[in-house]
Amino acid sequence: MEGKLAHRIIEERETNGKYTSLENFVKRTQTGVEQVVILIRVGALRFTGTGKSNCCGRLI
Repeated sequence: MEGKLAHRIIEERETNGKYTSLENFVKRTQTGVEQVVILIRVGALRFTGTGKSNCCGRLI
């Protein structure tokens, strides 16, 4: 994952509060599909409350 993306994710969360869903995360951070898939695979999006395969399926 790019360092700029990591900083953008943190800054956005600190400025506008917690992410409420996968869709909310993608919209607010403008993260590309490939990067989101990596985040899902490493478990970084567990806050969504859905499993990895379900999260990946929602990207399509």
